[in-house]
Amino acid sequence: MTLSYLSLESLAPAFAQNALVLVPNNRLRNHLLRAYALKQTTKAWLKPNIQSLNQWLESQWAALQDRGVTYSCALIATPLQRQMLWEAAIKQSALGATLLQPKPLAQQADSAYKNLQLWRLDDALNTDFFSDAKSNSSQFQGWMEEFKRSLALQNTITRETSYGLIAKAFIQGDLPRCSHIYLEGFDDLPPLMQQVLESA
Repeated sequence: MTLSYLSLESLAPAFAQNALVLVPNNRLRNHLLRAYALKQTTKAWLKPNIQSLNQWLESQWAALQDRGVTYSCALIATPLQRQMLWEAAIKQSALGATLLQPKPLAQQADSAYKNLQLWRLDDALNTDFFSDAKSNSSQFQGWMEEFKRSLALQNTITRETSYGLIAKAFIQGDLPRCSHIYLEGFDDLPPLMQQVLESA
């Protein structure tokens, strides 16, 4: 018999209600499901509703699109699409014309933009904090605006933008709210994720 060292006591109320349990990744999800199965004494039981946060967000986005809600009628840009759009934005800038390889800079710009969105700071860069047009922040702001414009032209959005739209859908009643959500294994959550969970 396989032993499990995971304690499920804190999740007992969630299991009793068949409530949604969100975890940071599939590895923890699988460990929790295995630990739950090992504690069962009957031959058949209901599988608890444990999902990784990303898995749950993807299912909510799919449900929103299946409902045909207007503001969800967009494709999520793939990592390759994002990379190409950032590279194009950088190459079109004055600084980009002097770069031999914009790819590493495009990867850093994409990572920075993801974090800005997750921490709900992407609109903060639109304010005129930087008077020097040659500063790194001003350069990035220009690339970001071009990146966003290119996304809009292709009717695509970032995955992080879809999270904001999911929160909007819960608030407006376009997605049914969850009666209870239990979180397990998270150290912290960025503000955008907190907004989604509070809206759900």
